[in-house]
Amino acid sequence: MAALLLVGHAVAQQAAPPSPAPDTPQQAPSAAPTKDAGAKLFAESGCSQCHGPVGNGTAKAPNIHDVRKRKTSEQIYLQIKEGKGAMPAFGDALSEDEIRSIVAFLRASDGWALLPQPAK
Repeated sequence: MAALLLVGHAVAQQAAPPSPAPDTPQQAPSAAPTKDAGAKLFAESGCSQCHGPVGNGTAKAPNIHDVRKRKTSEQIYLQIKEGKGAMPAFGDALSEDEIRSIVAFLRASDGWALLPQPAK
């Protein structure tokens, strides 16, 4: 009987997954999408290069200040992810949470106030 217990204990220890080494970096959980993160992404990930530093539009892309009134969150998400018309797709360059953060920023009534204002 004692031999069975020892064999059972040895099998159970072999089946358990190894614990990570103490100095192995753990992947941090992704942060929830926020309008603040979206504002930063808008300014730093290329959105402002076409839509302008405060979203007023350029010769390359339209003014998107009132996009929250014209499109649903899902429509905005899909346009950023898959592209549409002259807008290229950014689904390969941005994570889902990053796109959702940009959507939160664009849908926020105070989102544009989160951007640094250009010098005059």
